[in-house]
Amino acid sequence: MNLIILGPPGAGKGTYAELVEKEFRIPHIAAGELLRIEVNKGTGLGKKVNKFMSKGNLVPAKFVYQVLEKRLEKKDTAKGFILDGAPRKLDQAIAIDRMLDWLGKKTSRVLWITTREKEIIRRLGNRWQCPECDMVYGIDNKPKVKGYCDECGSKLYQRKDDKPEVIRKRIQVYKRQTEPLIKYYRQKKLLKRINGNRPIKPVYADIKKALQGILRATKPR
Repeated sequence: MNLIILGPPGAGKGTYAELVEKEFRIPHIAAGELLRIEVNKGTGLGKKVNKFMSKGNLVPAKFVYQVLEKRLEKKDTAKGFILDGAPRKLDQAIAIDRMLDWLGKKTSRVLWITTREKEIIRRLGNRWQCPECDMVYGIDNKPKVKGYCDECGSKLYQRKDDKPEVIRKRIQVYKRQTEPLIKYYRQKKLLKRINGNRPIKPVYADIKKALQGILRATKPR
């Protein structure tokens, strides 16, 4: 099962991707995390990417394609993957389709998690991340000790792109550049819409229903 999850920032794409990964044993590939790793390492690519990410702008397709191709070539993607955070624009979608074709893979399903703007701002404004182990905390999973990671004890930080002024910019960018993907994947008959304004449990239940036969075919026995 090769799954793509679409949705605005704060829709919970990473959370639901991790749930699918845990239950069905296929890797969650977060494009944003791959790019942030490059930024944190201070690589040449990371420096180029940071110019876009720090301002809430979308990273150009050529950079996203570069990190994804390297990751999707790894052996653990042989039985499938969950792609979160890409594509975000039509040119990225086309590039990813070509890349998957070259790798002998194809997209099985595209989930579109819809979320209201007010809810997005509430969630992201309360999201904190660990700089060491990348654990993410928020409204539904607060750390036991405020400001510190449960896993390693490191002091949590708020990402630059989760600041209120950047959140609004990210939402505007999403509406302008990402939503055209909905038409693209709908025409391919791959798209399933999921109401993401609810708690995690009912949303995930709907995700499993949307995947149906794909999940039955790939779930370990």
